[in-house]
Amino acid sequence: MSKVTAFRNKGLLNAVVMFAIFAVSPQVTASAFAVKEQSVTHLGNAFAGTASSATDASTAFYNPAGLVELKHSQAVVSATYVMAKLKLHNASARNTINQAVVGNNFAKPKSRALIPGLFLSWRLDDSFTLGFSVSAPFGLLTKYTNTDITRYVATESKITTVMYSPTIGYKLNDQFSVGAGFDAMRVKATLAGDVFLGANEGYLINRAHGWAYGYHLGILYKPSYITKMGLTYFSKFDVRAKGLANASNFTSSPSTLITRVNLPDRLVYSVTHQYTDEWTAMGEIEWTHWSRLKSLRLDYNTGNPVTEYFFYKNSYRVSLGADYKYSQALTMKGGLAYDQSPIINAYRSARVPDSNRYWLAFGLKYMVNKNISIDGAYAHLFAKNAVIAQRAAAPSQAALNGNYKNSADIVGVQLTWNFV
Repeated sequence: MSKVTAFRNKGLLNAVVMFAIFAVSPQVTASAFAVKEQSVTHLGNAFAGTASSATDASTAFYNPAGLVELKHSQAVVSATYVMAKLKLHNASARNTINQAVVGNNFAKPKSRALIPGLFLSWRLDDSFTLGFSVSAPFGLLTKYTNTDITRYVATESKITTVMYSPTIGYKLNDQFSVGAGFDAMRVKATLAGDVFLGANEGYLINRAHGWAYGYHLGILYKPSYITKMGLTYFSKFDVRAKGLANASNFTSSPSTLITRVNLPDRLVYSVTHQYTDEWTAMGEIEWTHWSRLKSLRLDYNTGNPVTEYFFYKNSYRVSLGADYKYSQALTMKGGLAYDQSPIINAYRSARVPDSNRYWLAFGLKYMVNKNISIDGAYAHLFAKNAVIAQRAAAPSQAALNGNYKNSADIVGVQLTWNFV
């Protein structure tokens, strides 16, 4: 069997495998498959204190036990814009039949996205509060051109998710409260890449969609009226996706695909302490069970299942933040964070050239009146330079070597309405 025929019959399947993986991959903003940017209030603190602060209805997402801390029913609408800057340089590549790719040795893919959020709370009485959130916990948009040196391992990756979460919080006593939420997440994704078939340049576009279900549980402990401690557990998601493959210049290819992706569970612990009437500080540590994701199997209508291996490691994130209440109406925010990537160097991909990163964040909260408050926040992410030595799964011989220099800017606005 020739190299070209082998690629047509099996290499295509390996390319489709990568679709399922990156259907749950964000870009520079958070490690590997996680997106934190649900709340602009917490963005200003580099997401320190998400499980303990309980400042608005977004606690329905971060820790539903905090819902009972809200004095009134509330609605929160947020929008966060992420502008990732990815720069590949000193690159070399080989196409699917092991020929050197000629052209520029650098690439600057487009990677920008808008992350919306909607959070509601309804205070039933002094003990019970209901909540509901609509969020986008996973996402990716990375787009290279069809002439970039990366084109045989990646051209376009686009993933959108929407998660619906009804929640409830219950106050056990003056010190303890608990909460729980049910999570239903819709996933849609597109992955594209080029292939070289000996005489012709071809492309492969994969589209898939699916649902996944999980839950999150929280507890809030108040040892004093100025200190709050929160612990939240987010369950795993087992995504089952199906879709279509669209190929050009292929003699034969599968037309449908089915796959399953196991997303990790995670645990978040945070503390918020009010030092004075003006100053409040918060800290947080998050652990994510990425080692669950060892491999992925993809099944096709043509038979021939394909398995890819990843060997991710567990990762953690730590953050510190502070609020300064300048006046009754204005609060200033700041925060620092370190976010560890679970990706091992040998398995880094052009679709997600992820690496460890540091956060520097600032924000403002302005109370317009007793009903309305507005938040604005900005964060800059400094990512560690990353080496890529990507090899496609056999029989494809596509490869990419080089270095990535990445960063990101994040801006957000939020409107909070108290039903006083």
